[in-house]
Amino acid sequence: MQPDVEMQLVNEFGIQELNIRLGGNSALLSASELDRLIEQLGLLRCELLPEVNRNVSSDDCYAVEMHPRWKAIPYPMIDGVVLFLRHGGFGWTGFAIPPTALDELIEIVTNAPSFASGN
Repeated sequence: MQPDVEMQLVNEFGIQELNIRLGGNSALLSASELDRLIEQLGLLRCELLPEVNRNVSSDDCYAVEMHPRWKAIPYPMIDGVVLFLRHGGFGWTGFAIPPTALDELIEIVTNAPSFASGN
């Protein structure tokens, strides 16, 4: 049986860290150490089966960024763009978007309903 993983934010000596406990072992991780761990876990997850679901499901809960930052950079190798999206917890992630998908994205954004601001 796998030991439980417990995580808790702690603030020792005025520095906020993440305490991860796995079985009888524990480690304190700083924000930069946690960033590296998240990045490494994401890369390793790409190699594991079953793969991450290819479809968005209304039954699942997602970490949604309410005020995302983004940057699009032309990417000549695919004649498209690389779209970088920033999530406050996961950091920056890049997606290479080829021309046909870029056309679809432009169409969706262009035809998205606009909502008047209440301000």
